[in-house]
Amino acid sequence: MKVTLERGVLNITAEHREETKKDGTEYLNERNYRRIQRAFTLPSEVDESQVDADLEDGVLCLTLQKSKESTPRQIAIK
Repeated sequence: MKVTLERGVLNITAEHREETKKDGTEYLNERNYRRIQRAFTLPSEVDESQVDADLEDGVLCLTLQKSKESTPRQIAIK
């Protein structure tokens, strides 16, 4: 699995290959190969330096944080 982030676009690429299986005294040879690729355009509020990825039990979890500039702040009236 590969996760890349470039210029606001998050790319996720995964490959799945099944190996040869032994069934009794005969060998079953199946060549299943799958490649999955997805691309997501992230909002400008996402801080690209604060992106984390975690893979556990086949589930990919991405954590994206907003940049500090995007959080609302109160402006004093003079």
